[in-house]
Formats: sequence, C-alpha cells, structure tokens
Amino acid sequence: MTKYEGFTLIELMIVLAISGILMSVVLPAYRGVIDNNRIMTQANLLITSLNLARTEAIKRNGPVTVCKSTDGSSCSFSADGWEEGWMLFSDADRDGNVDVGDFVVHSQGEIDGLTIKPSDGNFVNSILYIADGSTTNSDTFKVCPDDLNTAYARKIFVTRMKPRTSLFDDDDTCP
Repeated sequence: MTKYEGFTLIELMIVLAISGILMSVVLPAYRGVIDNNRIMTQANLLITSLNLARTEAIKRNGPVTVCKSTDGSSCSFSADGWEEGWMLFSDADRDGNVDVGDFVVHSQGEIDGLTIKPSDGNFVNSILYIADGSTTNSDTFKVCPDDLNTAYARKIFVTRMKPRTSLFDDDDTCP
C-alpha cells in the first residue's frame, strides 16, 4: 500500500479560512499605520527644509527664503497650500523672489493626498530666515490628509528659532 504525504483539501481550506479571518482583522489596523507614517514623513520633509533654511541663513550670514513653489525655480503666490511644493533660496534683497545672484538651495515637489496650510496666515506664501537663523514671524502649519481625518494629522510649530511637530489636539480641526 502506498503512503501519501501532504495536506488534504479540507486542511488547506481550513488554513485559507483562518488566514482570511486574520487578514480581515489585521489589514484595517495596518492601513492606519501606513497613513500615520505617510503624514509624519511629509511633515518631516517640511521641517527638514525649514531647518536647512535656518542653517543656510547662518552659514551665508544672510537672508534665506522658503516659499511655495510649483516648479522649484520661482515662488508661487496661489491660494493653494504648501502641498503644491516649496523651495528655499538665498534672498539677498529680501524681496521673496528668486533674482539674479540668488541661489536655489533646495526644492520639494508636489505632495499628493495632503493639505499643508498655516493657521494664522503669517506664512501663507513664504518664510524668511535672517542671518542669525531666526524667522521674522511665527505660525503653525497643519498637515492634514485630504479626507480631513485628524487622527493622524500633525501640527508644525514654526517659532522664531526652530520648528517642531506634534499630533493634533482633540479640539483641532483640519482646514
């Protein structure tokens, strides 16, 4: 008599059923992890650019501007938020525009699926860092998913010296 090794069809069906049940429980929770990491990564991109602008202003001993930009070579003054992208450049004449002699240090392209807007309107289009590394104003950016779910939204506090991030409070709303 021949002895067969392996799994029976019933055993395979039971394993598939158990796997399906486990996946239906795990996948929704995993989606939250992905959303949280995506928003945190995008918030950190803006913070990194702001820290770079601060460092460049100190290093160059002159003003550096961070502004909204759709093309990475000129500032945008649209009503859209900072999710359209941004750039930072040396701004010798402090006019908020890239002129002859200004140097583009870094640019960030468009970010899909998020809204990034300042709360108080101080940084609607640009942020100026002066030679000592401070900004001329303070504001808070809200980084929100397009579905306006505040569970994973972030706030970026831009003080006169250094930006930092935090989660939304219970009473915060997305724009």
